[in-house]
Amino acid sequence: MDYDETVVPTSWEDAYGNEWILFRMKIESSTATIGSTITFRDLLINYDWERVISDGNNLARELSQGVAMGTAVGGSVNVPMTWSSETGGGISLGQLSITTSTGHSSTISLTNGFSGLYDDGNIYEIVTTHSVSSQGQSLSGASLLMETSRGNIELQYTISNDTFWKVSDPVDGLSLAVSVTSGTSPMQINWRFRVSSDWDDTAFVQIYTSSISDTGVLGLPAAVSLQPTTGNAVENDASITEFRVYNQANIEQTDLNDVKSSQSLVLTGKVRFQDLDIAPDPSNYFLVLEELNTSNTQTEEWLEVDRTGGTVGGDFTWSPTLPSQTAGSRTYRFKMANFTGGDQLCPPVSYNPDMDCGIRMQVSMDPLPPQLVNISVMDGSTWRDLGDNTWIPARNCQTFRIVVRDNPVAPDSLFLNYWVEKDHDTNLDRVADIGEYAQVPLVRQTISNESIYMIDNQGTQCISDIANQGLMNSPLVSLFVSGTDVGGNSVTGSGSPGIPFDLVTYQAMASVQASVTSFRIQDGFGTELTSANTTMYGGNVYHLRVRGSDGNGWGDLAQVRINLNPIVSGDMVINYWPGNDTAWTDSNWITILDLETDGVGPEMRRLDGGVLIDPFETDFILDIPVILAWSISTVPGIVTPQVEVTDFDPNNGGWTTISSQAGNYNQRWKYSDSFKLDRSTFTVEDTIGFITPDVGNREAGFVYPGDMLRISGQYAFSERLADGIIINPQIPLTLRIERQEVQPDGERGFFYAPSQVYDYPFENGTFNILHPAPTQSNAFTFTFSLIGLPSGATDGTSPVDSIFYVNVDSEAPTAANTGSWEITDENSEEIGPGIISSTQFDCVSVKAFIQERQKLQEGDVKLNWMYFKDGGNWTEFYQAFPGLSHFSIPMTLDTNADPIRASVNCINLWNATLPSDLSGVELRFWISGTDSAGNVISGAGNYQSGFDGGVFELRYESANFEVKNLVVSDNTPAVGQSLDIIATVKNNGNKAGYFSCKVVIVVSGQVQSSDVVTTPIEIQPLEEYSWRIPMGDFATPQVNVKYQIVNNDTGEIIAESTTFPVTAESDDTSGFDAATIGLIALLAILLIAVVVGILVFVRRGSDDDDDYIEDDDFLPEGEAVSPLKARSPPTRGPPSRGPPKQETEMEKALREFPFWDENTIQGYFDMGWSIDQLRDWLAEQNQ
Repeated sequence: MDYDETVVPTSWEDAYGNEWILFRMKIESSTATIGSTITFRDLLINYDWERVISDGNNLARELSQGVAMGTAVGGSVNVPMTWSSETGGGISLGQLSITTSTGHSSTISLTNGFSGLYDDGNIYEIVTTHSVSSQGQSLSGASLLMETSRGNIELQYTISNDTFWKVSDPVDGLSLAVSVTSGTSPMQINWRFRVSSDWDDTAFVQIYTSSISDTGVLGLPAAVSLQPTTGNAVENDASITEFRVYNQANIEQTDLNDVKSSQSLVLTGKVRFQDLDIAPDPSNYFLVLEELNTSNTQTEEWLEVDRTGGTVGGDFTWSPTLPSQTAGSRTYRFKMANFTGGDQLCPPVSYNPDMDCGIRMQVSMDPLPPQLVNISVMDGSTWRDLGDNTWIPARNCQTFRIVVRDNPVAPDSLFLNYWVEKDHDTNLDRVADIGEYAQVPLVRQTISNESIYMIDNQGTQCISDIANQGLMNSPLVSLFVSGTDVGGNSVTGSGSPGIPFDLVTYQAMASVQASVTSFRIQDGFGTELTSANTTMYGGNVYHLRVRGSDGNGWGDLAQVRINLNPIVSGDMVINYWPGNDTAWTDSNWITILDLETDGVGPEMRRLDGGVLIDPFETDFILDIPVILAWSISTVPGIVTPQVEVTDFDPNNGGWTTISSQAGNYNQRWKYSDSFKLDRSTFTVEDTIGFITPDVGNREAGFVYPGDMLRISGQYAFSERLADGIIINPQIPLTLRIERQEVQPDGERGFFYAPSQVYDYPFENGTFNILHPAPTQSNAFTFTFSLIGLPSGATDGTSPVDSIFYVNVDSEAPTAANTGSWEITDENSEEIGPGIISSTQFDCVSVKAFIQERQKLQEGDVKLNWMYFKDGGNWTEFYQAFPGLSHFSIPMTLDTNADPIRASVNCINLWNATLPSDLSGVELRFWISGTDSAGNVISGAGNYQSGFDGGVFELRYESANFEVKNLVVSDNTPAVGQSLDIIATVKNNGNKAGYFSCKVVIVVSGQVQSSDVVTTPIEIQPLEEYSWRIPMGDFATPQVNVKYQIVNNDTGEIIAESTTFPVTAESDDTSGFDAATIGLIALLAILLIAVVVGILVFVRRGSDDDDDYIEDDDFLPEGEAVSPLKARSPPTRGPPSRGPPKQETEMEKALREFPFWDENTIQGYFDMGWSIDQLRDWLAEQNQ
């Protein structure tokens, strides 16, 4: 047949892109009957098939991989190609074209150089680099391809979205980890992944990495091949490859059918992948120990005993936990279980694994270790039992005997380890190091469960410690026994290396007898009893302190015995054993405290209080804390105790006691147990809200219902209480407080309350109790007592000392008789109504009445007042009194009055300079306070409204003075001439008053003197007053003199006179005569007459009532002010004038008037004198 492919259509296309043609054949037979068939045999169809190989067929990739894996020869690589067909035929290649390009580069390296890929729990890393340098191309990603016989796994990285992803993984062999990139040219990629156990055994893996350009070109790859010489490149089958068993003595049990051990089995071995020294992931398996159930006789049943997880690296050392009662012969097997990788293989045949790949063991279990019973030393002809920290005289042949017990039989042999300090302390540090011990065998003398062992030291039964004899610092010998039984159990109770841990430590020395040097008694606070203070009190803690020594060290002490009361045999005896730090007594009167239950117990210490560590330290102090019982009847008075000590040497003479040697001391003691309340310390205090003082006595103030009261005090033993010495009972006590029943009292506002009982536990004799006050108003009585006292203890407190009182008040005080309240001024005149003058502020008194049926106390009721402006805050108040919210002052109480009278007398309402503008200002009074219980007074006004009749409008009234004029009686006074100043003072205020000021004398700008003066009369509002003030005379001439009137408070200058000079006195030398003086006096009289006439005229024009002016009106009495003395000016006349020249006025004056200094001349200039006038005046004076 032949067909035209252009005519016959394609019937279908397969998965590989091949197109198939359907041919139908028709066969006819004229002789065939119905149901006939035809069979074709050996039908051959010959056809030619053409296929274009493109990039989709990965031929270029395969060729690139071949190049990457091949070896270049002469610049080229031969790549073999294999073609196969399942149905036969031939193939010819035509027009095959392979195009290569440069500029693509890749490298590959395996981190840690691994040779295969295994599910071992590790993260594998492959580092590759990539670059593209071809023109028009750039790097867009990279590929990592793993080719195996089970399929290809490909990972890719895309730069554009910075993503790692799996292109293909038909075996599910990898899981991506956190991969990273770094650099740009070339780009480095760290491919990281884990291997899955689903990837089955694979002999080799070819790994390729290629650079991918943005044009889709896949560059020539870099390659590496994984093909280990042993095992597979990918492996997931594993097994136990090694196994060993050790007993407790670390002895390997090579015969698994006869393992001898204690319960401490140690199993070691390895788990590996098949034919590899690589372990599987430890999380993929367990190690299990199982025991054969011998009670199941029907089938072989294995019971799991213990299991453990896998180990990193596969090497295991495991001590399985066996049941505590495991003993005898047991059958175990050890196996690997729950492996989640590939196949679990059996261990090597040398371990004889069973069908479940388990390794079986037959174990003889010995759970009991041998025990050292005794060690003794040959002492002469007898054996002396040894304890730790003892003494033995040094010998060349020191013989020891050891007794060990074990079941069923003691071990064949053991070892004695010994360290003689002089011989074996190689580093001279006085420490028995483990490597410094010598060892000799101990040979069993008898075969039994309890056997005697003797030393086998090269034929002798001893060791030598003679090297330590007679040396300073008391060198030591250390002994311990080691060895195991057949099951590996180490001998117990036999010590271990090191002085603190060995069996026996001894000094090479002779025996020394122990001694006691003192017995003292301390109380629980460390205070010692003395010859004057000898009392021990019942129920309290005391420390019995014994000081002694033993030349062989305190470790040689066998027992200490304290007999507190030798008068009665066996009555109060305490025994102490240093070896186990235990104290014991059978006395009914003594309790020894225990460290675990009481926090303090018997202990032996160094003399300085430090811990006794070195057992060979000779001096010691034993401290035994005890408590004496109550009501001891066998101690009649002061008793001398008997203290004894003995050591372990039976040949030392037995017990020794305190001798009478100088420096020794034995504390004598006596007994007491009577105690009572120390009433001087008893207090009841109010603690909540308003605090009422002095609660507890009948006359005290009241507390509010339910207030918490602090009741405190202490009980003390009676014997020394009168001397002021307080010894508190230390036993737990319970204080019972009983409130007595009270009856109602309507007149006082009291209510009924039943009795009530309260119990409060306390310790150490001191109580500090919070107790609620009753909730009803009344005067309560409380009694208290101790309950639950130990047997024999009694409370000696008298009934009068067992009582206290609490007054309770819930009723608030109220304002009463408000219509009778008074607010008066300094003249006892009532202020108001509704208006108060500023002139009344200096002294205001208030009287009010308060109704209170219980108790008001002095200082608890206050009068308050505050200023408001137009109903709100007044700024002037807060500026004048910063930090104040209002004024307040305690009121005096008359508690005998009914109702109670509260008053204040003559208070200052402002106590500062009052502002003059009081328009719209309101003053409010109110009374605040509480009764003794803290109940607030009601009905007495408040900050917002004030009490009835206690609200006022303010009216400002004040004298306001102005000095309108200040003149001097003589503007040219002479020395010795008295002067007056005349001040015209006007009262511009609305109230009469006296004017007070300071008069200051100023000379040449310097204050010479000052004095305070006050007007002799009260100046009426708007009245002017001419005030003559005598000032006295000047003793010496002065210039630039003036008077000033100064404000007393502020120092402000109110007025000042003109400046004037004070000249020298008139005499013949100065040229003044009587006629001149008379002329001046006459002129002065005429001037005064004119001034008086003018004043009379003015006065008459303004006041018809004043017809004339009397001398007293114009020249009132004044207060003399004496001027300071000054240096007299020169009195000689001026010299003749010199020739004129260009000079200043002052220079001219100084030259022409040399008898005057510059200040004097300047004073004349200031008064208006010129040089010519001075010259003329001097000429007139010399005529």
